[in-house]
Amino acid sequence: MLMATGRITEMREDAIPLLGSRSDAQLTDGHLLELYVTHRDQTAFAALVERYSALVLGVCERVLRDRHLAEDAFQATFLVLVRRADSLDGQRSLCSWLYAVAYRTALKARAIAARRRARERQVLDMPAVEPTEEAVWSDLKPVLDEELNKLPAKYRAPLILCCLHGKTHQQAARELGWPSGSMSRRMTRARELLRKRLTRRGIFLSAGVLVSLLFQRSSATAASATLKETTVKTAMAFGSGILGAGILGTAGLASADVITLTHAVLKTTAVGTGVKLSAGLKTAIIVVLLGLIGLTGFIAVSFFIPGRLTFGLSSGAHCAPASTGPGTPLAGWELAGTLAERRTEIVSVALAADGKLLASSSTGENFVRLWDPATGLEMAQLQGHDGMVHTVTFTPAGRLLASASADRTLKLWREGRVLTTLEGHKGGVLSGAFSLDGKTLASGSEDRTIKIWDLAATRQVRKTLTGHEGPVSAVAISPDGRTVASGSQDGTVKIWDVSTGRARFHLSQHSEPVTCLAFSPDGKNLVTGSADHTVALWDMSQYSLRAVLRGHVGSVNGLVFTPDARLLITAGQDKTVKVWSAADLQEVASLQGHSGSVNSVALARDTLALATGSSDQTIRVWRMDQRLKEVK
Repeated sequence: MLMATGRITEMREDAIPLLGSRSDAQLTDGHLLELYVTHRDQTAFAALVERYSALVLGVCERVLRDRHLAEDAFQATFLVLVRRADSLDGQRSLCSWLYAVAYRTALKARAIAARRRARERQVLDMPAVEPTEEAVWSDLKPVLDEELNKLPAKYRAPLILCCLHGKTHQQAARELGWPSGSMSRRMTRARELLRKRLTRRGIFLSAGVLVSLLFQRSSATAASATLKETTVKTAMAFGSGILGAGILGTAGLASADVITLTHAVLKTTAVGTGVKLSAGLKTAIIVVLLGLIGLTGFIAVSFFIPGRLTFGLSSGAHCAPASTGPGTPLAGWELAGTLAERRTEIVSVALAADGKLLASSSTGENFVRLWDPATGLEMAQLQGHDGMVHTVTFTPAGRLLASASADRTLKLWREGRVLTTLEGHKGGVLSGAFSLDGKTLASGSEDRTIKIWDLAATRQVRKTLTGHEGPVSAVAISPDGRTVASGSQDGTVKIWDVSTGRARFHLSQHSEPVTCLAFSPDGKNLVTGSADHTVALWDMSQYSLRAVLRGHVGSVNGLVFTPDARLLITAGQDKTVKVWSAADLQEVASLQGHSGSVNSVALARDTLALATGSSDQTIRVWRMDQRLKEVK
């Protein structure tokens, strides 16, 4: 309580009730602000501090990366609110406004701290510190806040409310006074605007995922009760105009630094206006970010728990643990998560050897999406192709990624950066495969040729193989690197000598186009899948047909061996993934759950994680059931 003399009396701890202990939780920001402006109601102001403490402290910590400085900026933000409250009377929601003020206040605090450090360096030179992965990650968060703060208010507000403040679309619409049906449209537009701004900064990550990562990885802890109480006490005194630096110490309120910071913010910014932001932050973060995936396995802190997890704005990506199988003692792979792309059909998926990075391509899209399978988050979009990407594939033992496109090129990527573009095909590139050592790449095209690329030295075409009468839809390189197999829409499979470029043998069994093929890990067998619903197993020592596997009711679209060659996994148009024992060629499990054609299947060599991509617009990630590991 404030006395006319300017003296501040001691306040009981229970004078600032927590939000939810009374009806304040049901009052809108506008109602609480009106109570404060009209009656200088301390309880109403305390409710606003409680409501937005996590949001404001989170912004301050991300920008400043220093808890003490962040708490100063936190208090200064609410002091600015007190001083500007009269001009905000009637505003329905303070969420976006407080976010913008907190961001500007943190920037001002950072500038003041930088000037102080500059003076201190004149006295003592500090040794350079090598950047850590956490420091680099910290560089990303202020960039997102900077670009989010630059969005028009009508797009910034819903993002902040829904992503940083945890509101549902319906709650946010009600708080903003908007029709509930408009929220989805505005959120979509806001994500697109943010994505474009980030792309101009050199950050090729989807806007939704960045916001989700920001929300989940924020280092901000909840504001302490002491910090909130001190903030309210100081704000009430500051709003009355009686608070000066001379009484701060004796009153036990905010520090003189907080008052200085508040005045600096009030002098340099007007209510609701932006400020020119520093462009000094480095934005080549994508390389390090993808590197972090390899070092830590995931970036956002997420855990698989029973039920469905939805991650921020990442297009409904979720992970829903469950088990699947045909009801036999062998349950197959257990479903670890579902990545719901929810835009277009998935045509190709690939897993890095360690299972910590997943790539996908989709119909109608000329870029590659990178995912973190552990969290279900889309991590990046690899832009550069001018046509649909038909196939993505990783090197067997590493993270070099190849993408094959309808623009007649292949691109090689590492850690989100394009290394080179391979040109030479006269038609769209439909398929690609690396050699085991990653030094050779084979590609098949609509121009009916196969090209062998030397990646170790020239990155140029070593051989061009001709002979098919239709587009080449599938290629594979034998484990010893000496042989290439190609499957065509002409229904045939050809075996080629890599060194000479000549066809060794012509395999004819399928009555429809050959859609996929793979060598066994020991190179002794070749399996081919076809639109004729069958899988053919070939003995490579005699180029003879060993068996025909029947079980799919529709085209066989993908297949892969486990590294120990005990199991063969096939994916089909019939919405299923089947697991076969290589020893007796019997089906031992069926993975069900996709609601559309399964177009692609990939296996992580080191972890046996399995990924399947479908026309139902989802990617499913599976882990091997222990019982299936025991199949001989």
